[in-house]
Amino acid sequence: MAKAVDIEQQARISAEILAKRAELLAVEPPKISLDDKSLSVISFNVRGQKYGLDSSCVSSIVSIQKITPVPFSADYVLGVVNVRGRLVMVIDLLKRLSISVSSDEDWNNMLILGEGDAEFAIAATGLEQLVQVGISGIAPPPESIRGIVRKYLCGITEDLVLVLDGRAMLDDPSLYANSNYRKESSYGTAKN
Repeated sequence: MAKAVDIEQQARISAEILAKRAELLAVEPPKISLDDKSLSVISFNVRGQKYGLDSSCVSSIVSIQKITPVPFSADYVLGVVNVRGRLVMVIDLLKRLSISVSSDEDWNNMLILGEGDAEFAIAATGLEQLVQVGISGIAPPPESIRGIVRKYLCGITEDLVLVLDGRAMLDDPSLYANSNYRKESSYGTAKN
């Protein structure tokens, strides 16, 4: 009988602990005025920095599997993976943005951008969440930012999330395994 009481007590204590954890982890979504245009952003981590992408540019998020290196490819190309029978090129975002990196990472996930045969993936060390961000809450990039970073950067949120321009990335032929591939889609036309 004592064991039954102990088990019931342990179950009650466990339920209380789980309820407290759930309460602590519950995050109230940001309040956005109905007058404020908003953007649905998927936030993710690459080497400790938070980035965000318009969710309409992301076709899927999958766990990283074995990445097959591609000889003689650009330094930002980690390789290719087979996703549902299709080869998808995986890129290291920081190397593509010409931001020096000190070491390789243990990639956990990848965000696949594009649709159909015109897809590529960004390797991520972690996924955050899907959030609604008010357009007015995204500050433009500082004038000091130049080069490819400026081309891909929409702005920075109050939480210091760097919001990337997924459409500009989708229109960049250098991010596809076959850079001669021409694709017309809702994102625009990639030019050679």
